[in-house]
Amino acid sequence: MAAIAIARWLPMLQITGSKTANGNCRSTLHCSGPTPASLAGPLNSNVSHQMHRPAYGEVLGLWEIEGSLRDIYIPQVGLFDWKKLLELSSRFICTYTFDGATSAPPEVESIFSNRGGSHLLRVNLGTVTANCHFFVVSEIELDLDPREIQSPKAHGEVLSFIESLAGAVGKQVLLTPENGERIPYLSFEPIGGKWHAYA
Repeated sequence: MAAIAIARWLPMLQITGSKTANGNCRSTLHCSGPTPASLAGPLNSNVSHQMHRPAYGEVLGLWEIEGSLRDIYIPQVGLFDWKKLLELSSRFICTYTFDGATSAPPEVESIFSNRGGSHLLRVNLGTVTANCHFFVVSEIELDLDPREIQSPKAHGEVLSFIESLAGAVGKQVLLTPENGERIPYLSFEPIGGKWHAYA
C-alpha cells in the first residue's frame, strides 16, 4: 500500500531553493496533491483541481486493469447513513447474502450486531456491480471491478451512483484505489454538485 501511495504522490512534489540570512542554502518541499497518512508531516496538501463530471478516460489510471479493485468510500458515517445506502440500493436490482445464503436485506442494526458470518450486498448498477461487505459501522465502502468498467456507459453508471449516494447521505463520497481511501482518484461533494480530481 505504501508503494502505491508513494508512486502516486511523487509526481505532485516540487522542490524550491533559497538562501538564508547567513548565506546557507535551504530547500523547501511542496505538495500539490493529498498527502497519504503514511507520509504525513509538515507538507501542505491540496485538492489538485475542481472539475466537471469527468469523462471516461479523463482520469489517468482510474479503470486500469492491474489486478486490484476500486472502492467507493465514505468515512465517518453512522447507522442513519447506512439506512440511506440501503434505501438507495432498493432502487436497483440488488442481492443480499449472509454466508452465501440469499435473503431480503435485514435492518442495518441486525447486520452490524451479527458478526458471526459474512454479509454481502451486491448492487447492480447496469453493466457494473458494486459490492458492499459491511465491514465497520463508521465507514461505508463498496468495491468495484475495473474489468467491468471499460466503456463510457459503465463509467457513467458508477459516477451516477456516486452522485446519488452523496445526495442520499449528504456527505462527500470518494472513489479510490483498493484500500486507498487516503489517496483518492476522485471525490464528489453533494453541496453544489462538485467533482474534484486528485491525480
